[in-house]
Amino acid sequence: MKRTFTCFSLVLMLLPLIGTAQNPCLTENGKAIQSFFSNFNTTVEVGEIYSGCVKIPSPNIATLGVQSATGEGTLAELAIYPTLEGPPTVVPIQAGLVIPPTPLPPGDFGIEVDLLAVGNIELVYTRPVGASGKFQTDIITINIIADAAFPVTWTRELTYRQSGDRLGLDWSVADQVDVSGYTVEADSGNGFEAVTEVAVQGDGSSAEVHYSVVHDWPLTGAYYRIRQDDYSGAFSYSNMIFVPAAESAQQLHVYPNPATHQVRLAVPAVATSVELYQVSGQRIGTYTPEQARQGIDLQALPRGMYLVRALGVNSDGNTQRLLVQD
Repeated sequence: MKRTFTCFSLVLMLLPLIGTAQNPCLTENGKAIQSFFSNFNTTVEVGEIYSGCVKIPSPNIATLGVQSATGEGTLAELAIYPTLEGPPTVVPIQAGLVIPPTPLPPGDFGIEVDLLAVGNIELVYTRPVGASGKFQTDIITINIIADAAFPVTWTRELTYRQSGDRLGLDWSVADQVDVSGYTVEADSGNGFEAVTEVAVQGDGSSAEVHYSVVHDWPLTGAYYRIRQDDYSGAFSYSNMIFVPAAESAQQLHVYPNPATHQVRLAVPAVATSVELYQVSGQRIGTYTPEQARQGIDLQALPRGMYLVRALGVNSDGNTQRLLVQD
């Protein structure tokens, strides 16, 4: 049971709420666990405390695991309230911890997370996709840094484009103080690995600097992110994007799906725009390919099924269903 609590409670580091001294479920309603995965990358600070009340449905077949925990010593302590009135169980999260994907126990659980040391935690969350019988796996990265010393400011999220028959990646940063370099990392199912190193540009001032990298298109669909390192040993990650396989690069891809707060799209290079429709056929939004790749805000939409269509794409994969959940 302790391993299971450790597994699912790490995700609450994504909550933007300051912790309290009692079970959070006494003062707030439980939220579906999917609602805590609108961001696949987040940066938090040592000394902060986060809390929330998470609701796990019954029956539940989703799993959550810890892929890696890097740093030194105890990175965080988790106070887990398995019952509404009872005391919490405190669980330390040590560097080197690995937990295989584990089914999450149903119920409402109050969580408090106390961040203690600089490090990095990667979670692996697998959930069913509607009633299709298929499963989707998301990797959630949590960076713990010291005293608001953010190595850089990510001013433009990582996006991809087609560059001839190769893959182009673009991002922008500012405040490059003591930055030693960047690494493009990709994950095709076996964990993130370095793809290429990128040298620092600019003069180290607060000015925005744009980066662009071109390399071979992945043979299979893969997640990409950028790791930034500085000379002190601190690092941070960009947002994470999904790049479809070379043979399906001309099709529209939606992730995550189902979605809660935000959805990102892998849009073919030839697309001229992206449109969002209700299943009744009423158009409720039009976006540029760049906007769709960076993310579409879904918070104002009622839960239900929607259609996403890429215009200018002459293929069977130019329309995809999107399920919006609470």
